[in-house]
Amino acid sequence: MSSDDKSTRKPTINLQEIFFIIILVAVSIGFFSIIQPFLTDIFLAVILAIIFKRPLAYFTKIFKGKIIKATAVTMVLVIFTIVIPVSFIGIMISREVGSTYVTFKENWPTFQKFIEDLPEKASSVPFLENAIDDIDWDKVANQAEEKLSMLVEFLIGLIQQTFINAGVIIIHFFIVLFLLYYLFVDGKNWLKGFNS
Repeated sequence: MSSDDKSTRKPTINLQEIFFIIILVAVSIGFFSIIQPFLTDIFLAVILAIIFKRPLAYFTKIFKGKIIKATAVTMVLVIFTIVIPVSFIGIMISREVGSTYVTFKENWPTFQKFIEDLPEKASSVPFLENAIDDIDWDKVANQAEEKLSMLVEFLIGLIQQTFINAGVIIIHFFIVLFLLYYLFVDGKNWLKGFNS
């Protein structure tokens, strides 16, 4: 064969290359499916590492280059400035939603009575009297009751999700703190690896 034949010959893909590509795609999809639940945690850990970069540098300077001690103090700072306040806010919101649901459930008969009495109250207003007579009040009452029922169902679902997800949120806080620890300790080495 001459060199001209080799240059005009089309490259062929053999079975080994196809198999390798299929394995590579399968492993990539598998790895992504494993890491997908933790993408938010990784993102939060990176954001917190960027935010607390200066305090880490300050504590590293105070502890004379001992990165483990500086990281421990910075992690305590993260816990007291981010984790505890966010947890407190989450607990307060879930309590408020729970108390709103209880209040709504206790006052449900009052809402139904108000909807039933609305035509009489509205007809006592002189300039609304003609418009009130044209309204189908049974339809209005049914729609209002339907909307309020949807709101109650939404609140019930929200409360259930809040209490079910409380354990998951705590686990994710620990994962973020774990990732953040290693970002603080080895972050510079990781960045050198990405930049080279």
